[in-house]
Amino acid sequence: MEPQLVSVILVTWNSAQYLPRCLEGLRQQTHRAVELIAIDNASTDDSVESFRVPFSLPGGGQGGGGGVAL
Repeated sequence: MEPQLVSVILVTWNSAQYLPRCLEGLRQQTHRAVELIAIDNASTDDSVESFRVPFSLPGGGQGGGGGVAL
């Protein structure tokens, strides 16, 4: 039986300094079916750029890069 998908919805606003730790926490999860939905509220720092860097999610899923819609 496949694990159920867990959707993580992350709302940010000028959170660039916190996002690396947050994304690393997602990478370290043991649940294998995870998707990240990132919503940015018009940040003026580098928050959006944090999501443009590709990263692997649990189970080999991919996030970041071209899959980002902010």
